[in-house]
Amino acid sequence: MILAVITGGGFLLAEKLSDKGLIGLGIGLLIGIIVIAFFLRYVSYTYKAGQIAMMTRAVAEGELPEDVIGEGKKVVKSRFMTVAAFFAVTRVIS
Repeated sequence: MILAVITGGGFLLAEKLSDKGLIGLGIGLLIGIIVIAFFLRYVSYTYKAGQIAMMTRAVAEGELPEDVIGEGKKVVKSRFMTVAAFFAVTRVIS
């Protein structure tokens, strides 16, 4: 859905500006793929951050909570700025 909207937006913008809608379609598609790839990497990174938080808790406390996934989400949400900063640094380095 997002890919279609971004691709259509690129087509309409290029068509309106220069009568080259097909080129805009390609550029919109490329931008859409980049946006989706970035979003999927971010979601994957936050999921991994939750896993690491729960593994750390298991090692430090010797046990895991009943709802591991829910607790991992809660930890990531409470430290959202730290996770986002680490994600940005990781993207710059790699």
